[in-house]
Amino acid sequence: VVWKKMHGKGRVFYSSLGHVMKDFEVPEALEIMQRGIMWASASKYAPAESWKKPVY
Repeated sequence: VVWKKMHGKGRVFYSSLGHVMKDFEVPEALEIMQRGIMWASASKYAPAESWKKPVY
């Protein structure tokens, strides 16, 4: 389960993936986490030009 939402002026990203580190050996699972973290951080750490479009 993965979801995202706006909360007040902030952003919330949740994932139930990753109960064990081996889960992140799946490239798609790692990609979802990276994108979710970037979105939740309002992409303060990467220029907008480097953003990727969601796969969903």
